[in-house]
Parts: sequence; structure tokens; C-alpha cells
Amino acid sequence: MTQSPDDELEHRGALV
Repeated sequence: MTQSPDDELEHRGALV
């Protein structure tokens, strides 16, 4: 289960 880096950031809390 590997998605785009943006997706990972969203799961981490989206600090952008």
C-alpha cells in the first residue's frame, strides 16, 4: 500500500 508523497503528508497531519 504505497501512495503519493502528498497522501503520506495528509496521513501525517498535512503540515502544508
